[in-house]
Amino acid sequence: MTETVDTSTPLGRPIKRKEDAKLLHGRTNWTDNIQLPGTLHMAILRSPFAHANITKLDVSGALQQPNVVAAYGADELGDLNGSVPCVWPVTDDIVMPDFPSLAKGKVRQVGDCVAVVLATDAKHATDALEAIEVEAPIHDQWPPVSHQRIFFESVTQQDRCARWFIVHIFNFGRARADQSFE
Repeated sequence: MTETVDTSTPLGRPIKRKEDAKLLHGRTNWTDNIQLPGTLHMAILRSPFAHANITKLDVSGALQQPNVVAAYGADELGDLNGSVPCVWPVTDDIVMPDFPSLAKGKVRQVGDCVAVVLATDAKHATDALEAIEVEAPIHDQWPPVSHQRIFFESVTQQDRCARWFIVHIFNFGRARADQSFE
């Protein structure tokens, strides 16, 4: 018995891909390939430390690099260094500390933005990050959460949000642990 193939539907047969030729020959326009006149590329210097005081930040070395248009730290931005808003407050009465776009005086997490460089291309912007001088001695290690009073004395007024969160998580965990041992 002979079967006939329905050619009116694409199901069950290969479809010629239209984009392959451009991909294979490098003629595809990706966002990174588009270079409009006057476009600047930004590179961000991020903290490798979870908690440290920034004692020195000098972006002048980055400004000396080729094709660099501008370099900024928190001090250079001044009032333009706005606070990133909290888009999902945990409770209605939560106290939200300032969270500046670029760290001011202290980094609070790995990856905190410390400085930015603007250049005519991405390669030069990234290379210029190496010329920024940063001194940020690491804070003493915080004691374990079981030493609750000592921990909270070490947390500054600016870190009230973290303190609120830790107190509630600590109390929740302690209540759960007490229940499990009864």
